[in-house]
Amino acid sequence: MYDAKQYVDRKFNILLEDAVFFIEEAEQARCDSGKWTGREGAFARSSVMNSVLLLEAAANAVIDTLKISTALFNDIDRLTVISKFEYYLQASHPHLRLDRGILIVQQAQELVGVRNYLVHPRPFSSDWKRVDDRTLTASLGETQFLKLPRSFVFLKASDAVLALKAALGLLNYFFRDLCKYKDERVRKLLTSECEHDSPVGIGHDHRWIEWSDRWGLEVDFLVDVQWVKKMELEMNALIRATAQESKGSGEPGV
Repeated sequence: MYDAKQYVDRKFNILLEDAVFFIEEAEQARCDSGKWTGREGAFARSSVMNSVLLLEAAANAVIDTLKISTALFNDIDRLTVISKFEYYLQASHPHLRLDRGILIVQQAQELVGVRNYLVHPRPFSSDWKRVDDRTLTASLGETQFLKLPRSFVFLKASDAVLALKAALGLLNYFFRDLCKYKDERVRKLLTSECEHDSPVGIGHDHRWIEWSDRWGLEVDFLVDVQWVKKMELEMNALIRATAQESKGSGEPGV
């Protein structure tokens, strides 16, 4: 049951799940072939795109909470993703400043630029270099901070992981380090009403923790990973202790 009068589709959750899904598919494509294939590249590109859209969805979600006119909202909508986060800070937390000089912000800015390459593809050129008598190669280099190949044909699963880490790293910095928001408040800001009411430690929370362990993703702004792990350890210890007591008394275990 939801108290809100309207359902708001914020799209954050589906973009996050799509980014992860395509990483998993890219990893599976490499496992199936034992080497890089076009399928891995296709899945990796799809994941990177969803990671960028994830940032944009989050920026639009926080701007949507501000009490501003439609005309001003339309003007703000033309800003870059990072500028939207800055505008929100100035409007709601004027004492705070987003530091564009730190690595995690620079990586996120670069990631948005990568999206622009994909959405607005333009020809790039590089001289051929001879490897041996039968082989020529050409390289367009890599991005400065994330080290993603500028030739997106050859994106790998590991590149997609780096892109998602950059997106979530910025959000973790913004919501946890700057705004000091609790994970429950962040989920209410970013996710749709039917998605953010599940109990901590199960459902999506469990998946977020799995992704944190698997790829080193920063998801503390969505769920307190260490707290949930602590609660799970305590619960498992209690179950074991109860089972031992039941075994010693001859009563049926849990």
